[in-house]
Amino acid sequence: MGNQVNYLTGDVGDEQQHVGGRVKIHPEPVQRDECGFWTHSAYPEWDEGTTASDIKPWEEENGIRTEVVWFEDDAPEDVIDRCIEDFAAGCSDWNPSPPGPGAFLLSIHDTEDGPVAIFAIPNSMPVVEGGEA
Repeated sequence: MGNQVNYLTGDVGDEQQHVGGRVKIHPEPVQRDECGFWTHSAYPEWDEGTTASDIKPWEEENGIRTEVVWFEDDAPEDVIDRCIEDFAAGCSDWNPSPPGPGAFLLSIHDTEDGPVAIFAIPNSMPVVEGGEA
């Protein structure tokens, strides 16, 4: 059935596997700041100019693919409204939807285009309809 991961606490069942070996990056306990942001300790500090081709070698090395979940597409309307009124309060109330089984959180942060959540998905997990980042 696969591992059940609580992406907000980092609780994970059996060790995750990926094709060709073990996943090198694992879920961590998520301690969000006052704005609701958090970044995994092993996630590189890329900037907005980082391209998918820049990220691909890191993904391959770690046995994962990444997927971006956008706040504006994922958050409930009342959370979006709160964020418009009080950015920190609204974003801290957002609990991003994992893009599939086995996905775990790498980062929740703000961008020029609004808040995003970036999830790691072990390569052993199937690609979910809608694609990957």
